[in-house]
Amino acid sequence: MQTDLQTRTGEGASVAVESSGTSRRDSAFAWLRRTLAPPPASSRSSHQRFLFVGVTIFLMAFAVRLLYWQDMRVEILQEDSIATTLVGLYEKEVKRMEEDGGILFPSRKVEKGDARMLVHPPGYALLLRLLYGTEHPANHYFTLRLIQVTIDALSVVLLLLIVAELLPFALAVIAGSIAAVSPHLAYYSLWLSPDSLVVLPILGGVYFFIKARQNPRLILLIASGVCFGLACWLRANPLLLATYFALLSLIIFKRGKRWRSAVVLMLTMAATIAPITIRNAVVYHRFIPLTIVSGLNLVQGLAEFDKEGKFGMPAMDADAMAKDVEWHNRPDYRRNLFVPDGVERDRYRFQRGVAVIRENSGWFAKGMLRRMAFMVRYNDFRSQNNNTFTSIAPPVASAPNFGNRLEIPADTQPVWKATPSDMISHFENNADVQTQVTASGRCSLQGSSEREDLLISPPIPVKPRTDYILTLPYALQQGRAELKIRVLDRRYTLQSKVLFDYARRKRTGKHGNIEPSAEDRTDESDSTTAEKPLQTAQIPFSSANNREIRFIISNNGAAAQTLLQTGEAQLFEIGATPYEWTRPVRSVVRGIQKNLFKTDAMRLLMLFGIVLLLLARQPQTLVLLLLVPVYYLSTHAAFSAEVRYILPLHFFLFAVAATTLYTAGALLREVWRFSTTYSRRGHKIDGS
Repeated sequence: MQTDLQTRTGEGASVAVESSGTSRRDSAFAWLRRTLAPPPASSRSSHQRFLFVGVTIFLMAFAVRLLYWQDMRVEILQEDSIATTLVGLYEKEVKRMEEDGGILFPSRKVEKGDARMLVHPPGYALLLRLLYGTEHPANHYFTLRLIQVTIDALSVVLLLLIVAELLPFALAVIAGSIAAVSPHLAYYSLWLSPDSLVVLPILGGVYFFIKARQNPRLILLIASGVCFGLACWLRANPLLLATYFALLSLIIFKRGKRWRSAVVLMLTMAATIAPITIRNAVVYHRFIPLTIVSGLNLVQGLAEFDKEGKFGMPAMDADAMAKDVEWHNRPDYRRNLFVPDGVERDRYRFQRGVAVIRENSGWFAKGMLRRMAFMVRYNDFRSQNNNTFTSIAPPVASAPNFGNRLEIPADTQPVWKATPSDMISHFENNADVQTQVTASGRCSLQGSSEREDLLISPPIPVKPRTDYILTLPYALQQGRAELKIRVLDRRYTLQSKVLFDYARRKRTGKHGNIEPSAEDRTDESDSTTAEKPLQTAQIPFSSANNREIRFIISNNGAAAQTLLQTGEAQLFEIGATPYEWTRPVRSVVRGIQKNLFKTDAMRLLMLFGIVLLLLARQPQTLVLLLLVPVYYLSTHAAFSAEVRYILPLHFFLFAVAATTLYTAGALLREVWRFSTTYSRRGHKIDGS
């Protein structure tokens, strides 16, 4: 009898403990659902605080982008970096519009086989023509950059709106704040390309789609489709995005309105891009929705996977032209990627790429997974997927950059100089590099080095927080070279400048890629004994807090030999560095960027955010936040993908990451509340 009673008592205790564990688990899930519950419809429509928070987020985003603008001021004024030269492609399109006499439809017949009109959608060129006509602006595209920075800051506010429709408002504020200080979003907003402008219409399309899910009105679906179509006027990348949302509407919209919603969305998007599609059909007699560069992007993407080069796919534009010559036995294809027979050539490239994929499907699948991982990378020290475009974006500088006028006053004397003889005798010479003074009095450097640094000056005294300009006459005979202004700590470079043979580049032209075209490039194995005329490189920089700097001549990491001749280096003091008052703001922004925007940290925040939304039983919210990232990951992983092409992906991933931060904050608040309540109760008991 006693044994039975003990057994029953033990079973009861076990059931009680099990019930208590289940209750706690259910309580935890209930707390999570309450924490991540979307706001009531009434509060969403009448947020009194949104205006204040929205303006604050906009100003924060705008200020961060202005800091980057000041950091990039030197390369903007010199117009010799990829951030400034991309606009040349669209300048050519503006000139074509002017010569043809038409804005969208050319007024005269296009030369047979000339497919340059199909390389990019016309939206960005139309914006350039509206702002500047056919002239290159003297203000270095100030108005265009101001528009891009403003629109990018507005995109951050629109992200705030989207997340506020789905999740608590405080979480939306965190998401907007992450996007506002993101180094990648701020950095690319200053590039002269349409990539940052694409984000706003895509976010607009998603916002109207979410509103239509709650209230499926026709006008909201039309607005969503128009936004997706407007994004395609700037870039062809979002062409199929409306299709993804149309398919989603068949699942999450109310019965009886699913098919109508999907059809309206698709038809509206198609009608928005119809003028481009009709133009392509009229001019080229083919159905081409927007552009034709998918073949080029596919083979270049395969080349990025194929490190050994066993499939013979072209990695750069110049290589693609050489392959066109080889594949078609047409020497005239070496002149341009899209003239002549541009449409046929790009379709053939696509066929060659598909053939490689078909025969090596397993290898290709692994490559796609690697590129997907690359697309969700941030700042880290891992090896990049190629040598030109990386996933790294610089944080805001800790001190303001060169801010004076980019010229040396006529009566200014150099505060330091080094003759070619001084460079030979006093500079630190790499053992792998041969140096000598030529008969004409130049310093000649020849050789290569795995250490990159070919010649290093002794410490040069400078004043703290002062602007300087270093000048160096040079002639690049062969290979690559880069000039660097570095502090005594090798890890930190104040300013750098890649050296080019500008005379040859101006004579032969460029095709819009960083590498010179096939016509631009000379055989680097051919050295020349004839001396080229010297051209002068200027390197403006601010000394920041340093009292000594070094002047470096580097080979920019190239394996090929460098042959460089230089004249006398001179350093000029220009004046005190302006904008010193931005230092406290820079310190805060830089601290956030360096600690938050790391690949491992961001991926963990995103992963936990996905898990939390699943546990909170919000699958629709999760799908709405992840659909744009899934679109870019699934449609772009097969192609050569630069970070600037996939900027919309990161806005939504930041919202997922914000879910983790918000939940962690809410949990800490609950722990604090519990500990405070517990201590008060204990105090009352002790006091009584």
